[in-house]
Amino acid sequence: HINEAVRSFENRKEIQTCMDELMGTESLLEPHRVFIRKGELIRQTRSKARSFMFYLFNDILIYASPRGWKYRVHLKAPIDTTFKIEVYGNGDAKSKTDKDCSRDLRKTAGAIWEKLKGEHPDMYIWQLVTQKKSFIV
Repeated sequence: HINEAVRSFENRKEIQTCMDELMGTESLLEPHRVFIRKGELIRQTRSKARSFMFYLFNDILIYASPRGWKYRVHLKAPIDTTFKIEVYGNGDAKSKTDKDCSRDLRKTAGAIWEKLKGEHPDMYIWQLVTQKKSFIV
């Protein structure tokens, strides 16, 4: 019971830290919510690749852009039956021809791979699909 209480406290502390970093978001503290990880990913926008901070919880994914010392939330997507991820891979030939990968994703990811492979030789490219939005990171 003590270990469970400590884990629960640490989880709430991590979620509070995330809330402190995000601008204009309502409380993320929910009894069922578990913080999994946060990190910077490069998202392909219409015009260029940009860095965003992603926050992953057991039930939601948030991505935000830097604004001073905080982050402005762009999307808070529920992880439910409409949420899916397509993995493009790390640029090797087998990943590029993966039949499970959509033609549009292969085309866009191929262009990203050619542009950034020198800087990020081990990168993976994912397409995240939510009910509201679909984007490549």
